Amino acid sequence: MTQTTQPSSGPDRQRPTGEPDTTAVDSIVERMIRNYPALFANRTQALRHLLCVLGNGYEWEDGALVSVFEERERTDEEVQWEVPDWATGEIAERYAEDNRRFLDIRHRAAELARTPGPLERAALESGHYLVPKPLPEDARPEWRAAAAEYEETVHRLHDWWVS
Repeated sequence: MTQTTQPSSGPDRQRPTGEPDTTAVDSIVERMIRNYPALFANRTQALRHLLCVLGNGYEWEDGALVSVFEERERTDEEVQWEVPDWATGEIAERYAEDNRRFLDIRHRAAELARTPGPLERAALESGHYLVPKPLPEDARPEWRAAAAEYEETVHRLHDWWVS
């Protein structure tokens, strides 16, 4: 009796449910949220950037999106707004409130990278970059699943059809 095993990782890795292993997608999304919490507060916002925005700093390579830049971890200080010297009172408190929110998002990046959520209001109001760019023919299953998830989430949460 011949027994076949699944690869532990890679483009053909499947979860026990038969769904693609999304570890590669999750890792990129988590890094985006952790390093840029002012831009990405949840998985759906990061997927929109990856799949819909032109010139987003990612390119398709061997069926997967990869950064065109050398990536490094940013520090807590680097993800916070610098409070201008002139900011006092309510304005200074708004900066402080934003910075507390950014740090909360940053420290919850692993959870948020796996949690679909609403798109940012500006994207919805403008309608810009809501529709995913066509996937390349060799797109890996995890990226096809991420695109389908993005479309379903936007429809479910915002009643928009983006495909």
